[in-house]
Parts: sequence; structure tokens; C-alpha cells
Amino acid sequence: MANAILNGKKTVMRKPIKGTPTQACPYGEPGTRLWLKEDFYAYGIWESRQERIKQRKAWRFKDLTQQTGRDYRFTMPDDYQKLSRDHPQAGWWLRPAVTMPRRASRVEIEITQVHIERLRDITDEQAQAEGFSAVHDGVHTYYANYLPAPRSGLSATPVIAFATYWQNVYGNESWIENPWVWVVGFRSLASSANAAEFTADADIRVRH
Repeated sequence: MANAILNGKKTVMRKPIKGTPTQACPYGEPGTRLWLKEDFYAYGIWESRQERIKQRKAWRFKDLTQQTGRDYRFTMPDDYQKLSRDHPQAGWWLRPAVTMPRRASRVEIEITQVHIERLRDITDEQAQAEGFSAVHDGVHTYYANYLPAPRSGLSATPVIAFATYWQNVYGNESWIENPWVWVVGFRSLASSANAAEFTADADIRVRH
């Protein structure tokens, strides 16, 4: 979803409300700035130490990306090699979003509006604003489907595409229950230092 934010196709996100809908939105209010944590490639080496209690090795990744004059990457580097953690030399490693340092982030957003609504009140227009792009075959227009086989395939409308995404992330029951959700509109900004964080992993989940 980072690319969808960067190219302006994603300008809103929906998140389940925990607790009562009268509570303040945990993501902020209009004017709040957030920076995106996503899966990324970092250059470094794994270091190990022996745990006394569990009697096993504990591994820690030592990030050498900027120290070696490299930039963090969001697609596989040309010189990427699949290595084992005990490899004696540094290399590129795909790192999970939760480990991303602020300096590696390429996306910052500013919240423009916040409101609550029922999940299934989403419209096709709003589903498209969630970043779900159309697929054209020359005759028909389709949208992505995020459910695993045998329920995979293409979706006929943006709302159906959003529904498959939601079920993939939060489960079928959540879509059926039609919970209250935070609807957070935002705009993309140039990166700055005064922003809180939010996270998107490879399954395009966004969480505070």
C-alpha cells in the first residue's frame, strides 16, 4: 500500500474500533502526521549470543545500511543473495515492518479528516480511495481479490475487492458482523521528523 499512497491512489484507511465509538481516534485528528513502517531491505549482519536459561542462540540483526553508504530498499536489490544467519559476511536482508527505523521510512501522511461508520457502509468511490486499482481486459473492468484459493479470482466492484481484503486481514466474521470502524482520510507529505508512526506489512494491514 505504500506505492498506492505515494501515487495518490490511497487517501483513506479503515480500522476496527476497539471499545466504544465515543473514544478519541487512536490514530490522531486532522493535522496529525504519521510515518509509514513497511517491509524493507536492510544491509547488515546477524550477531548471536548464547541464552543461559533457554540454552539456545539469540540472534540480533546489526543494521549496516547507512554505515556502508547504502540506502534502504523497498524492492529486492540486484546484489541480493539468500544467506543463512550464521553467514560470516554482511548482506541484504528482508526486514519486517515493525523493525523499520524512522530514517528508513519513505512515506509520511497528514490526517485530513476522521469519522466513524459501519464497515459495510463503504461505497465504491470510498473503496477506490482505499487504494484498490482496476484491472482492464479491454472489455471489462475488474478489481483484485485477496482471498486464498478456492475463493480467489477477480472482484466485480471496488467494494467487493475491499471486502475480500478485509476478510483476509480480519476474518470472515468481521465482515459479517459489520463493526464500527474509524475512517481516516489523509494526504501524502514530504517526509519530516515530527511524525508518529503507523505500520503496514506485506498483507497491507495498517496498525497504530
